[in-house]
Amino acid sequence: MNMASSKRSDIALLILAAGESKRMGQAKQLLPWGETTLLGQALEQALKTPITRKYLLLGARAEHIMQEVDLTGFIPLINPDWEEGMGTGIAFATRKMLNDLPDLKGVLIMLADQPEVNSDLLTAMLDQFDASEMPVLACAYEKKAGVPAIISGAHMKQLTSFQGDTGARKLFKTISDQLELFELNESLQDIDDPETYRRLHDSYFKP
Repeated sequence: MNMASSKRSDIALLILAAGESKRMGQAKQLLPWGETTLLGQALEQALKTPITRKYLLLGARAEHIMQEVDLTGFIPLINPDWEEGMGTGIAFATRKMLNDLPDLKGVLIMLADQPEVNSDLLTAMLDQFDASEMPVLACAYEKKAGVPAIISGAHMKQLTSFQGDTGARKLFKTISDQLELFELNESLQDIDDPETYRRLHDSYFKP
């Protein structure tokens, strides 16, 4: 049996959902997606993975989101400095995870606004990570590295020093020789504005 098919306590999962969604004009985490929401979709898929410790990073509208979404199975983290940007949130969450789990081997980071990410993809990433000698596995976007991604070892500790709006891609650019790409059939889309949301939603749930 491979490691990813059994329970995993050596890797934590972190869903980033702290943004204000300025371009969307509302909390995109709560936008409808089938019978759930964008955030609900991410939570459902994460719950199907073998990872036992799952964290959800919130910030803007955190209290409202927590009232509207079932967070069973997740440890919610609320970044008080969410307005400073994604990097600040990643650093805040990583410090919390390392404090909770001092023997943590790595963290799988995913976004709440990539509804095409499913549990099969995440579990396949765990399998490839186990077989790889590289400390970082990131999804390939036209040969550029992006999330979801699994970051381990010393690079995981680098996340704790992120500031401002720095995302994981800045780290990936500096460690290309220590990074393996996970090939996607198609690039995963982030939902950042109403047009992208309508187009992607309608392609999955035709009116």
